[in-house]
Amino acid sequence: MKSLKAFYLFFFVGLLVISCQKDTLEPIKDISDPTLEFAVPDVPADIANLMRVDDLTRFQAGPGESYLQRLEQNNGRRSYGRWHPVLMKLGYHLQFGPFVGECEFPMPCYGPTGPTGATGCDDPAKFKGLAGLATADGYWFVKKLHSEYYPVFCAADDYAGYGQGFYALDDGTLWFQGKSGPHNYDEAGNMVFCTEINFIREQCTENYEGAFGWNVLIHYTTPENNPGNNNGIGYSDVIIFGWVYY
Repeated sequence: MKSLKAFYLFFFVGLLVISCQKDTLEPIKDISDPTLEFAVPDVPADIANLMRVDDLTRFQAGPGESYLQRLEQNNGRRSYGRWHPVLMKLGYHLQFGPFVGECEFPMPCYGPTGPTGATGCDDPAKFKGLAGLATADGYWFVKKLHSEYYPVFCAADDYAGYGQGFYALDDGTLWFQGKSGPHNYDEAGNMVFCTEINFIREQCTENYEGAFGWNVLIHYTTPENNPGNNNGIGYSDVIIFGWVYY
């Protein structure tokens, strides 16, 4: 994954992301209680309405037994950390293009200055999927946040895929790796899929050094904002829920 991060940072940092403005995202109050093992905040209606019953149940159940047991085995981390809920709705700006090669070692056909010249990019029959950049700005409760994600979507797997990204805050950065399920479409033609992420403990910085936990990202992309209909440029509403310990 480190090589993936370096590869995409090289090819995609500086990409021009669409500048259309969406509604301003307002912060949510964080009611975490440091005296409790974990405290579940109320889920705002605009997020709850986009969550399935199983999603809401999973979030409200807390970090999960495996993570709670892992904490018990972590030799005293409990003394200087606690579980924090992650609950956000972000608007991700998207810029994707085809890649050639293998899904595990993608060679993008487009970079920040245009075509990369990768062998095979002149033949659509050799395209193996999509890769690119997703960026968002918003709030994690009252903290301002900037997020970037560098995904790879594999055509052979119904555009399931993987990637790496981060949440950058004023007091540090949370790096994560993700795995996405296949893309699905609802009756209105909206593209919907989920990404499960785990935080990369060794790469989290400053206040989040050594952080671990999980998030689920549920992506909703309308037909008019689908990159496949707009030369690789798009926009997706994403709700994010989960837990992180630091």
